Amino acid sequence: MIETFKPNRVNYLKSRKMPYQKYLAAKLPSFGGPPGAGKTTLIAYLIYEFIEREKRVLLVSNTNVAVDNALEKLAMILQKKSNPAFFAGRILRFGVPSSTELFNKFKELDLNYWVEEKTKEINKQLEILRSELTQLDII
Repeated sequence: MIETFKPNRVNYLKSRKMPYQKYLAAKLPSFGGPPGAGKTTLIAYLIYEFIEREKRVLLVSNTNVAVDNALEKLAMILQKKSNPAFFAGRILRFGVPSSTELFNKFKELDLNYWVEEKTKEINKQLEILRSELTQLDII
């Protein structure tokens, strides 16, 4: 079970004394550390900062759990800040998540959710166009 996460970027970064600017400036940031060192939280905040700067991010790991944990924390940050990228389908989880819990909590991370939403929008537009064509007696 993932602990409750309350985003507070400034206090977190000051308390960890991590070289945050170094990671933001790097073209391919990478880091390691023992369990509990704050890697997942740092990843979530870094991705948030990249999103705010309209940068693209590819998050990869050797385990699905690591990706899902970072995405869950990121989703919490983006939801709390009502970030439009989160609610527009710009943050997606590709592949099979380690558990269905991630998509249950954050349907916006699921590509299938966005395919369904866009299909609904297109079908509505199609119905409007058909209605207009019928009124013109073209069909």
